[in-house]
Amino acid sequence: MSGCHLPALTPDIVHGKAPDSEFWKNFGPIRWRGRDGQEKQTKESVLNVKIIKQSHIGTDPAQGDVLRNRTVDTAGSELARAGHSSPGLGLDIDVCQRKADNTLDTIQLSDHAMQLYALALGAVVQSSIDEWLRSTGTVHAEIEGDRPNCLAAGFGYKARPLNGVWATAPFLHNGSVPTIYDLLSPVAERPKVLLLGEPSFDPVRVGIVARTAAPKGRTYDSKGYFILDTSRPANRNTGHEFSNDKHEGVIGPALSPEERNAIIEFLKSI
Repeated sequence: MSGCHLPALTPDIVHGKAPDSEFWKNFGPIRWRGRDGQEKQTKESVLNVKIIKQSHIGTDPAQGDVLRNRTVDTAGSELARAGHSSPGLGLDIDVCQRKADNTLDTIQLSDHAMQLYALALGAVVQSSIDEWLRSTGTVHAEIEGDRPNCLAAGFGYKARPLNGVWATAPFLHNGSVPTIYDLLSPVAERPKVLLLGEPSFDPVRVGIVARTAAPKGRTYDSKGYFILDTSRPANRNTGHEFSNDKHEGVIGPALSPEERNAIIEFLKSI
């Protein structure tokens, strides 16, 4: 996992002491190009989280594909064609887009009949923030500093430090793996069905309690918990795998049960 995720925060930081020099290597300013083509950077340094390509991790690509490919009609064109009057969303805002080569460029976003969903979502969120700042008289820099509103639609996943990961089950971006032990296991050994919303916690395998089977054709169980069936599209529990086989999604060698438990005990401590 160290090849993907940033190192854990050091014990010194956890206990309120000054961090070591190795930790600070992961910090730096955000650099991007403005609409005028000029290079810019923030005054403050931020944690530079790695972005790992989905093809390397091998997880279910459906959610990333939505962000990368889905379009929305922010101009109200469909309503107009149906005879309804629509001014659209009125988007007119600068957003910073992360490109495939990992550079950041500022673009002007306005209403369009086929606007990229991820950019439209980012613009709506930023517009809402700007309106709140204006209406409350709050200075932008007090909340967001001089950071740009940057989006990374569909290019990969942010691999943060693993501090507190024991408290974030279920795992993978689509919540398809119930425990850390399962995440460290081959895909073939991972539970095929789990309940989302189930409050029971497994302190040994570290995560939520899975179930071995689900009633056919059911979406919710008798208590109202959502039944996540990993055989269905967008719910796959593949990828982020430790295996001696060489295929997409393998990020490290196979781990014995003892090695998996040792890693879990370490992750509990950070």
